[in-house]
Amino acid sequence: MTRLAAELTGIAADAPVSARWIVHAVLSLVFLPVADAQLEREMLQRFVAPAVEGHG
Repeated sequence: MTRLAAELTGIAADAPVSARWIVHAVLSLVFLPVADAQLEREMLQRFVAPAVEGHG
């Protein structure tokens, strides 16, 4: 799972916790979306984008 998460996110395999966190966050948004689209966008920009910037 860790290797797959790293491949999907583009995060180095030596950062497995980061890769798994990104996958977890995205799956959470898919299965438990925020009702307000603007709030969901703000959450993505504030918490997810900084985690993946520079890893693609």
